Amino acid sequence: MNVSYNLVLFHVPGRQAISDFLTVRSIMIGRAPDIEVYVVSAGKQIPDGFWKKTAALPTLLFSPMPIDLPQGIRGARLIQEGVTKFDEVQLVSGANLPTPETFIIEPETRIDEGRWGPFTIVKPNYGFRGSGIRLMRTRDVRWIDTSALPKSDPRSGRTLLAQRYVDTGPFVASYRVMTVLGRPIYCRISQALERRPDLDASQPVDVAVASNNVARKVAVVDEPEVVKLAISVHAALPRFPVMGIDIVREYFELEFNVPTLSRTAREFLAEASDEVGLPEVASKRLSWLASVADEIKFARLGIGEEHLKHAFAQAKAFINECEAHRRAAMKGAA
Repeated sequence: MNVSYNLVLFHVPGRQAISDFLTVRSIMIGRAPDIEVYVVSAGKQIPDGFWKKTAALPTLLFSPMPIDLPQGIRGARLIQEGVTKFDEVQLVSGANLPTPETFIIEPETRIDEGRWGPFTIVKPNYGFRGSGIRLMRTRDVRWIDTSALPKSDPRSGRTLLAQRYVDTGPFVASYRVMTVLGRPIYCRISQALERRPDLDASQPVDVAVASNNVARKVAVVDEPEVVKLAISVHAALPRFPVMGIDIVREYFELEFNVPTLSRTAREFLAEASDEVGLPEVASKRLSWLASVADEIKFARLGIGEEHLKHAFAQAKAFINECEAHRRAAMKGAA
């Protein structure tokens, strides 16, 4: 079969394994013999006459990472855009999709702990594999002059963001769904091997919390609700040819597979009762916690320090009851 099209895949040395691109090329040879596939390493010397040769046929230029490509090169382009973390949040929230509330930390920034919660994620606006992402007590979050930090610090010279903390449990976990042109390629979970520090203590908290930047276990998983959400995100943002979508699930959802973000408090409680079979005491405690969450989430009501301490005590007791229930269920199943 005669070659009718060109596909040029751009590989970024140091950030991507060229073997992955060569595998794609090998697959394409068998499935689409009418497409000539080239793998080009960005920033490397291109053989003389290469672009003149590709211009003779309809050509698609594809890069899953942002690269500088001269405008004179002919071909349709699917080149990933470079956007900041804050821009990502704005785009996702602007599409009415769930994302933790986030804002830029300014010199005058002070966060209302009663409305926001006792803990905050602080992260660089530009990031790489979770570097520089810290968990702090909300009351301690302040603007700092990042230009004064050592160059080795991933926050050096970066604008910092404050993001509402989503507690995924004592072993920090997150999902990553890779999508290409809106189609999911894989879904994996990263979970820390070491237990997260106790958050009930009164001393300051400043710890690395990104599950992809600590000792961790990684596994490919089949999580339909997670993948469905990732597909929705990419469908709302078709300008990006490739998306690595990070999704976190709150502790209860992660442990018992009962969705939280997509459910009202009433729906969540009903499903939790049916799916998990919680003891009556734990169910009542969860009902009270959900009502407090609704007051903050929907009515925007602030709560005092004593009320907040009581809520955390109730949450801790609920987690302990869930753990006891889980162990008893596992023992019974054995």
